[in-house]
Amino acid sequence: MREKYVEERFSRYSVFGVHADGRVDLASSENSTLATVTPAQAADLIVQRDAAVDMIWRLVQLLEALAPETLTALWYGAEEVSVSTQ
Repeated sequence: MREKYVEERFSRYSVFGVHADGRVDLASSENSTLATVTPAQAADLIVQRDAAVDMIWRLVQLLEALAPETLTALWYGAEEVSVSTQ
């Protein structure tokens, strides 16, 4: 469930359309078009975004394993949380 939320909140990028001049539209599930860029730029942005989303998911998994109460508090918007892994 949390992985789905991470994917929805920090959606991945994809190429949405191609222009006559060769540029492409970069899109996410949240926005129809984020930017019109060259294919090389799109590829770089997609790789970077995928790496960021993957890192966020790994951090969620790690915090869930080490401090599940803290993750739950953060997940539901607690103003202050403490982390104890001992």
